[in-house]
Amino acid sequence: MGFCLASISIWLLIVPPVGIIGILLGLFFMLIAPFAYKMLQCKDCNYSWRYLSKKHKKCGAPIEISKKKSQISTGRGCLIILVVVVGIIAAYVSSDQDSGSRPTTSAPIPSSATGIPADVTYLTIDSDTFLDYKRSLDIRLSKKVSEETLRAIALKLNAQDSKNYERTFICYYLPDMKVGAGAWATTHFNPNLDVRIQGLTAEQEETLKKQPDDPSREVIGSWLDESPFVGSRITIFRQNGKLFIENTYKDGSSGKKEIVEKLSGKDRTFREKERNSFGEFYLIDSQGNLQLWDQEGLISTAKKIDS
Repeated sequence: MGFCLASISIWLLIVPPVGIIGILLGLFFMLIAPFAYKMLQCKDCNYSWRYLSKKHKKCGAPIEISKKKSQISTGRGCLIILVVVVGIIAAYVSSDQDSGSRPTTSAPIPSSATGIPADVTYLTIDSDTFLDYKRSLDIRLSKKVSEETLRAIALKLNAQDSKNYERTFICYYLPDMKVGAGAWATTHFNPNLDVRIQGLTAEQEETLKKQPDDPSREVIGSWLDESPFVGSRITIFRQNGKLFIENTYKDGSSGKKEIVEKLSGKDRTFREKERNSFGEFYLIDSQGNLQLWDQEGLISTAKKIDS
């Protein structure tokens, strides 16, 4: 019985408390088994003894019925233990599901905490938990905010859940950003709070937008790419009879490549002169925005900068 219980409990380690308790109980039963081995009882006088024989040495009564009673008693004990273990698992899983399935907020949360400006709102668009180990949140911001505001929002969100988690991961998305394709900012409790803005801040965006064009260039258009980590100002221009695309990043660095234009119906598309294996190309859409495509489909869209 102890071996069976320990074996089953190994599989139950997916619920650690239940599995550990089951293994300990199994080991306990295996340890006491030698002391209870062949413990027999006379059916007539109820006298018990340890060693196997066909008849009771004192009264001569057969012991087979007593052995059956012992087996039935052991079977009932196993059944009771199994029922108790299953009950504990059911209660634990039910409790975990209640804590893990949290409804998302249906309306923007007003910013009333200290450090959060009154014109900033945010919406919880996804929430997920795993036992006491991890909590993950996806948040939609109404606008770009500072690191101080992100810190205040993170502390408020963390305090809204009464359960303590070892790690809490919070990702923030701007109004037009696709969830799961890279967050604009993160505030992770890992376990200490770490605030990071991965995209362009409001100040960096303004600086890139106001960057003056080189008068020696014939500028076809300029766009702002908000992709996390690689946000930049993109400019397509003609110079000395050649076409170029240039990325200017938030740290002031830049990179330039020669491109060629290809007409595709009403759309204007551009490819690097030296094609890469991914088949990447740029397309100016009907709204004047610059889309980046490859063989798999649309990668990102940079918004047009009005001159």
